[in-house]
Amino acid sequence: MLQFTFLQIPVYIQPAFWLFAIFFTGFYRDPSMQSLIVGFVLFISLMVHEYGHALTAKYFGANPTVTLEAFGGKAEYNGFRIKKWQDFVITMNGPLFESMLILISYTLLKQGFFLDSYYIRYFLYVTMKINILWCTLNLLPIAPLDGGRMAASILETLFKFQGYKISLLLGMATAVIGAPLLYLKGYFFFAVLLLIFGFQHMQKWQEASA
Repeated sequence: MLQFTFLQIPVYIQPAFWLFAIFFTGFYRDPSMQSLIVGFVLFISLMVHEYGHALTAKYFGANPTVTLEAFGGKAEYNGFRIKKWQDFVITMNGPLFESMLILISYTLLKQGFFLDSYYIRYFLYVTMKINILWCTLNLLPIAPLDGGRMAASILETLFKFQGYKISLLLGMATAVIGAPLLYLKGYFFFAVLLLIFGFQHMQKWQEASA
């Protein structure tokens, strides 16, 4: 496992992440510069997203760590007791930090910078596309995605245990509607992932209703 510290936050990169990156970028069948750029953008995007969580948690007094693993990453807070409103802000700042990558890459492309460099412009385009896709998916109201966590936090604050059950129903509805749409758009991996999350929500709904 690769390990280093950045901005006083330990980072762990599991071997499974590199395997995921190889398949996500298509590098195993097309070992090109474009595939390497997609892999680099994937790494940077996940790091920025997780650092959005981790830096916010650190501001609140936690000692966070960041781990990149198969299918994504996670920020953990080592047993620090976080208040519900703090958890909401921490969760929100992952997509918020990532959205800055969209804004920066879009602005540079729109203003016509680096017109003479194909690879830099390709890097900016991929950065914009990947982060638009991931931010959109990550804000869907289904846990463990950030959108699902934030929706559950709001609903539970308003309606207590009934709010928790409503969040489970919302997650199941999101999976039923979202998975076929993602499949039709060609995002097979994300469609399957959404179905898995939906199944997990169904199990939790059955437990909550027992």
